[in-house]
Amino acid sequence: MFLECTLLRVEADHYALTGPLAAVTIPTTLYDSLMARLDRVPTVCEVAQLGAMLGREFAYELLHALMPMEEATLQHGWNLSVFYLAHAEHQTALELGEQCLRLAQRVQDEALLLTAHLAVGVIWFYLGKPALACTHLEHTMALYNPAQHHVLAYQYGAMDPGIVGFGYDAWALWLRGYPAQARAQSAKALSLAQQLTHPYTLARTLYYDTILCQLRRDAPAVRDQADAAITVATAQGFALVQALGLSCVAGPSSCRSTVPRASYRYDRVSTRTGRPGRNFSDRIFWPCWRRRLASWASRKAG
Repeated sequence: MFLECTLLRVEADHYALTGPLAAVTIPTTLYDSLMARLDRVPTVCEVAQLGAMLGREFAYELLHALMPMEEATLQHGWNLSVFYLAHAEHQTALELGEQCLRLAQRVQDEALLLTAHLAVGVIWFYLGKPALACTHLEHTMALYNPAQHHVLAYQYGAMDPGIVGFGYDAWALWLRGYPAQARAQSAKALSLAQQLTHPYTLARTLYYDTILCQLRRDAPAVRDQADAAITVATAQGFALVQALGLSCVAGPSSCRSTVPRASYRYDRVSTRTGRPGRNFSDRIFWPCWRRRLASWASRKAG
């Protein structure tokens, strides 16, 4: 279009303007096509709309001040990272998480750094690298201020990111051979979750502590924490947490008599969250309680 209206001149290795761009108008034949393309990329569309309000000419600094792109870009990358992690595509998730971290480091924004370190730390945990996980999770916890950062729960994953950091750090510390530190971090997570008015964060934190109790082989504590998680989840309609809690209730040896009932209830709840095997949580816990039920049945028959 610009070449045909002689506003651009071809030089040796670039194009050069021959006049001001203010005189350019978009042909009617291209308008609908351009608008359709903008509508497919909401973030870019918002930038274009803001630019149209500012006028034909404006400084980049003004546009950036009115609409910083880093947070939107990082949030998109964070969501993609979680998506690939949930589908067990860990390497892709890690690459996206590290891209988010580089972006956060470039702009030096505390909230962005907190969530980016959390994403990378959780991925390293599922890659079987608890020491690397702790390195990033420690950054998350150091940056975390409940009063300032709790609002991030409504932007990233529906959970308070600082509390999630404490929960995963507890798991990673246990795997590294630091049980006392693991229990302290889990207790900190529970204390923070109980102070906030965010039921989903509380339900998930109770579940995180339930898993730590399982690792400690503390059957009564597993039952108590799982029951607490299930109670919150049932009251709020959190089917996934309800299923996860039920999977834990089926495990402790002191609860053998409840295994069939808990397994049946887990089966029923799992079908509401997606068929077993469709997400990483079901892939982990569906085989677990099947094996536990088979073991219970074998002992019963013997």
